[in-house]
Amino acid sequence: MGKINRVKLVQSLLLCSSVLGIQGLISCSDKDHFEPIGKADKAAYDISLDVAIDNADVTPSNRTKTRVAVVENEANGLKTTWDNGDKLTVAYKSGGTMKTAELTVASMNGSSATFHGSVESNADAQAFKTSTLYAVNNKETDKISALIENNKLKVSVDLSGQNGNVNQIANYDLLYAKGTATAGLRFSHKMCIVRMDFASDASISSGNSINEASFIYIPKASTKKSIFAEKATFEFGADSESATCNDITFFSLKSANILLKDGKASVFMVVPENGKLTGELSIKVKCDNGSAFRRHLNIKEKSFPAQKVVAKTVKLKTSDKTPNIGDYLYNDGSWGPLAYYTDKYPVGLVFSNYTSPADRKKGFTHGYAVGLRDAAWPTPWGPDNTDYPETENLFEHIDATAPLTMMNNLDGLSTCKTLNEKYLKDYTYDNYYNHRGSKAAIPLAMEYGGAGWQHAYTSVPLVPIPKRTSGWYLPSVGQWFLMFANLSGLDPNKLQIAHDSSNNIYSLSWLFNSADEKNRYLTTFANYFSSGYNSILGQYYSDGRIPQSTFYLPGDGQIDWYLWACDEAKSDGTACCVHLTQTEIRFTYLDKQQGSTSTNGYAARSVIAF
Repeated sequence: MGKINRVKLVQSLLLCSSVLGIQGLISCSDKDHFEPIGKADKAAYDISLDVAIDNADVTPSNRTKTRVAVVENEANGLKTTWDNGDKLTVAYKSGGTMKTAELTVASMNGSSATFHGSVESNADAQAFKTSTLYAVNNKETDKISALIENNKLKVSVDLSGQNGNVNQIANYDLLYAKGTATAGLRFSHKMCIVRMDFASDASISSGNSINEASFIYIPKASTKKSIFAEKATFEFGADSESATCNDITFFSLKSANILLKDGKASVFMVVPENGKLTGELSIKVKCDNGSAFRRHLNIKEKSFPAQKVVAKTVKLKTSDKTPNIGDYLYNDGSWGPLAYYTDKYPVGLVFSNYTSPADRKKGFTHGYAVGLRDAAWPTPWGPDNTDYPETENLFEHIDATAPLTMMNNLDGLSTCKTLNEKYLKDYTYDNYYNHRGSKAAIPLAMEYGGAGWQHAYTSVPLVPIPKRTSGWYLPSVGQWFLMFANLSGLDPNKLQIAHDSSNNIYSLSWLFNSADEKNRYLTTFANYFSSGYNSILGQYYSDGRIPQSTFYLPGDGQIDWYLWACDEAKSDGTACCVHLTQTEIRFTYLDKQQGSTSTNGYAARSVIAF
């Protein structure tokens, strides 16, 4: 072969190589192939997702809405839009395995937005584009966690910590979409928003803001279903979609600061979707000037649908004013913060501004107070183990959560009056001291502060029954529950039911990790009563106007301490009580005659409704 021919061969080869190179470049530019980004050992493949959203101002109410923002729209509930910094967790299947990708909003244009993210391999990128996607909002401020479990997307929404302001709703409002990347995703709400519009009468001073708001929901029938939940959990996958909730009885807003304008303010809450609920919703609000109000709303077959704002106007009147927890009841029937007065003195400590429906019918709408000194100790519950047919045996009829069981057991006044009148009225201090007879906790609690009590305690001033009150009586186990929860700062939703080896319920308890943890709560509780700790109570005591005020709590390693409740527990002759152990505050039961021969440890404490 000559030189010229060799040159032509080389030129032909070079031309062929160029053509192949161009074809190769064209192949690499195909839009179905995803270019790696970053270093070769940590390659990531770009993905993107277009998301269409609806405008709440112009969209009919039955159409999909998306992100709740800070602008309220009176006609449609809340205006919805995507925000800067929004993120999505998107689940997809790659090679039969569910995986997740995190995407961040890149651009917004009216009713649409584009999210960008990355995955680890070209195969994942292809799968993201072609498989069914399950997506939820999940920016840093969202109280939402998402992970893969059993090849499904499991999403939890932490509903605690809400403060009632509209600008925090988006943090708790779960948005969900199912679809494909090529078609784009359209999101819908999985939660309901409740808006309470409070309006106070012009005649009352409600201050400048609402600083506290709390709610109690008690269903008409014993059930675990509630308006409120501590957490809502969802599972999304090809075969099914499910939702479960950790329902709670008590719900409180944290660090609320909701401005009142002309006596009006709106409080916003995110709650799980619910069908028709029937029960009582009790609402308490406290304003920055210290004024507290409570309203009770009857809920009848009320639904709380996802994607909706459920609004309710709540009017606050003078008659709705209540004491604050930790206020004191005075001998003239007034109540308020502890202060030294020359014309009146404290006789009880307010532990609840919620009263049972039965007590409200009797006119006792403001709350319950507990006496500043024991009515008796030691004392048995009763003279024998007789089971009385007029009252229910509590531990044989528990069919709800522990907190709900307690809230359905607040009628200590009715129980005491019934049992005392029919069976126990003779077992008094007079019977015990002057006739060598037996005594019983209920009649002793009902004569607290009287002559028999004064004789038993020696040289203590009498404690009167204030006007417009029920008179003293032995609390129900539910009233003990409210007393410890409200005065100690314990979470009422954390009360737990305990079963024995035969699956019988033997206690409802708060559990603690250590004795020190329990004692921190009980110290707060006991300080309310102590005339040694509290200088104002100490002054009343020094002046001989009140008995020495105290609530005895045994130290660790000392005797067991029991506090009687008025309820019967079982038909075997047991009654309910509070038992303080090293690491528990336990509501349980004892033989009714326990304390008959003891010199310590079985106490009766009186409460009063007003």
